[in-house]
Amino acid sequence: MGKFSPDNMSQIRKEIGFSPEEIYRKLDEEYGSSSYRVLNKGKKRKWFRKQYIFEFELIQDQKKKDRKTIIDILKESKNERVSSLKNEETLTKIEQIKPETEKVLSSEFSEVWDYLKEQEVDSKWIEHLLETAQKENPKTFEEWKQKVNGVIEQEMTDWAEKNDYQILTLFGPTGVGKTTTLIKIMNRLQKGAKKIGVITTDNFRVGAYEQMKNYSEKLDFPLIQSNIDELKIPVNVFKHQKGMDYILIDTYGRNPKDTEMKEEIEMYLKTVNPESVSLVLAANQKYKDMVKTIRAYDGVSIDHLIITKMDETDSYGFIYNLYKEFNIPISYLTYGQKVPDDIELFTAKNYTKKLWEAFSN
Repeated sequence: MGKFSPDNMSQIRKEIGFSPEEIYRKLDEEYGSSSYRVLNKGKKRKWFRKQYIFEFELIQDQKKKDRKTIIDILKESKNERVSSLKNEETLTKIEQIKPETEKVLSSEFSEVWDYLKEQEVDSKWIEHLLETAQKENPKTFEEWKQKVNGVIEQEMTDWAEKNDYQILTLFGPTGVGKTTTLIKIMNRLQKGAKKIGVITTDNFRVGAYEQMKNYSEKLDFPLIQSNIDELKIPVNVFKHQKGMDYILIDTYGRNPKDTEMKEEIEMYLKTVNPESVSLVLAANQKYKDMVKTIRAYDGVSIDHLIITKMDETDSYGFIYNLYKEFNIPISYLTYGQKVPDDIELFTAKNYTKKLWEAFSN
């Protein structure tokens, strides 16, 4: 691991390993999965093996760590006597930043903090939201909520259905709802009187082709079954012979732990060259599993995330966490199993509305 420079000014470091997964594991063990941000990735050959080099920075410098620790202490001890703290050094630090924290540690501040924590927004992003919102000097709970929403809506990008791509493909783990999501997207595109062809490469899951064939007959779209290594043929048929406006490709579920997955996907993308690549995640997954899945696709150009099964969660904070952590736009949210319904475009305003729904209830 890289070390702090003597003056502790530089937070940019390098880590070397024989795979991205090895480097991420080292960084997670050393700093924690949410305490660093990868800036650059490279590779070089050493002897007969490839080495990967990640340049990264720690997200919080020591000053921010101290402030976060102190804010947490103040929040936890607001109903206790400060004199009960035995650590003299901590007491000194509290006194030093007391004027600043007293401005924000109101009951309204605490209420907003606690609610966002309930919604599973990561603490570092709560701190970011509240520090940014605080600049506009909110006083009431409603003002805090509006300012926090304003920060989120300014940072997150609304998704507009584009018509500048012809080939769209979906990747993702098993069971996240790729097939039904692809059909829902196809139905939205079909409303524009466009010609759409669908290719399925899911030849492993029992009943996968039959499921897609039923949709094909019900919704009236052409369907071709193919293997990944033969994809060029059906793509050319739809593109050049049939003159399709859109070609949607459904893929089989992949285990993010599968070390051969990335090579297969890279070969697939080189063969098909899709203009739009979506990674599908399910809202009922653990957040850390979502993070591992996205990292497993490191090196694959993911254009946007689709979050399915939103009806199976009451916590929406993970979406903001993912956006801040990976800076990948969210395109669609899906709710329920109704095909072709239960899908909506992602907009930041709708998202903030849903984020606070549980508080209203």
